[in-house]
Amino acid sequence: MEEHEIAAVKSMSYTGENGEKIRKWTNKYAVESPNLTPTYDNPTGKYMRLKTPEKIVTVSVGDVISRNEDGSFKLIKSEKKGI
Repeated sequence: MEEHEIAAVKSMSYTGENGEKIRKWTNKYAVESPNLTPTYDNPTGKYMRLKTPEKIVTVSVGDVISRNEDGSFKLIKSEKKGI
């Protein structure tokens, strides 16, 4: 039941705590890194890698993953810089 509810969602924001939920929702097109890499733009260091039709991109905390009509995914980067 839960998988059907997740499949109906068109976008999800990565919080740093919902990586497994996003991995399931994207059918493993997004995978959370086991390594923490803190930066100015991402002080938590948590991130995911997302396979899009064009390339593999980095998803940071606060970024949004959107599902396209064809079932592929795209990244919408957060404008938030540093905390």
